[in-house]
Amino acid sequence: MTDDEKIAAALIAAGFNPPPYVGEDWVDRGATWLPEGHQSIVQITRLGNTVTGWQARVVRRQVDADGDAVQSSCGEGVISVANLFGESPEIFNYARVPR
Repeated sequence: MTDDEKIAAALIAAGFNPPPYVGEDWVDRGATWLPEGHQSIVQITRLGNTVTGWQARVVRRQVDADGDAVQSSCGEGVISVANLFGESPEIFNYARVPR
């Protein structure tokens, strides 16, 4: 079993089914300040279980209505996996980008 498969199995066991995956994109639907048609997208670069629970290291970017990258102050960060799944939708409002 690969490390990615082990992480996926652990996330499923923790109740995240289907689990998030490294390389997957999620749209931040709470980014309402963006111009019409623009989206804030986070891409998962790493997953890990910490003392505060499962965390996703992400790279955030902004795209326009055509999907082209927009120059912005985006960068790297960490998001709780629970928040990706909307357990606190008043704070975090993410949705998977279909593959």
